[in-house]
Amino acid sequence: MTQDDLGTYCGIPRNSLNRKINGGVFSFDELTRIAHVVKMPLSKIIEKAESSIKSSASALADGGVK
Repeated sequence: MTQDDLGTYCGIPRNSLNRKINGGVFSFDELTRIAHVVKMPLSKIIEKAESSIKSSASALADGGVK
């Protein structure tokens, strides 16, 4: 699914969605709509986001080398 598609189905403009994906903040309502569209529990989306953050932090702590 493209960002255009996701934005359309969730009612979030693509440029806003892109900005939020790349470090912005989603509202609870936006996350709930995304979870519904992608048919994934919100808890799973949050789990994946936390895992991604931990990986990024670990890479930074290791000097960017993994």
